[in-house]
Amino acid sequence: MDENREKATEDFVTERVNYHGENENEATADAYMALKNTYQELENALKGTEHAQLLRDCENAYHLADGESTRFYYNAGLNDGIRALTQR
Repeated sequence: MDENREKATEDFVTERVNYHGENENEATADAYMALKNTYQELENALKGTEHAQLLRDCENAYHLADGESTRFYYNAGLNDGIRALTQR
């Protein structure tokens, strides 16, 4: 693949990934808000207690959810890009 086409393909796929990231569905947004609110409540409740491990576990779960969400949007954008590039 020549450099111009490779750059155009990369830019297009990046645009599709960004599109999906900026247009998440309501269920995903609701899930993140619930997680954020629960984390903040847990953080406030556990400050200075011996239950700090619970907070770390919650934080780890949040980071896992964030990584999976990013992977989902990347795959959705990549699939859009591939479909657009292979349609005739």
